[in-house]
Amino acid sequence: MIVVNEADGDELDLADGIGSKARLVIDRADDALPPFVISGIFGGLEHLHSFGGRSLLRAVLVPRLWLLGLSRHSRNFTKQSVPEIIQAILEDNGFIADDFELRLSDYAKEEHVCQYQESDLAFISRWMEREGIYYYF
Repeated sequence: MIVVNEADGDELDLADGIGSKARLVIDRADDALPPFVISGIFGGLEHLHSFGGRSLLRAVLVPRLWLLGLSRHSRNFTKQSVPEIIQAILEDNGFIADDFELRLSDYAKEEHVCQYQESDLAFISRWMEREGIYYYF
């Protein structure tokens, strides 16, 4: 939940916020510990209530990788390893080297890999599962 000061719910354009970068910072009770930070993008914003010049919103924070599940593609990859395919797809979707890190050993090059009417997220997840590769945020 988010409280927006000095905002009327009718004046807020929540559609503009979808896909925007967001960060949730949770302070810990022990001041010696650094705050817990969750970064992502807004996957959904909903106006719930206005009161006293403030608006209460429901915000859904999702990892940026979530965007890769929103469209379908068909393409072929030849003579590339699974990590090379993953990196190519991430870069095609606007990810840069600072956005992800691949800590992998050497993988054999696949003769032919086909993506058919599948989201990029489903495609890379399927191949990662097949190869025993995992990811986390």
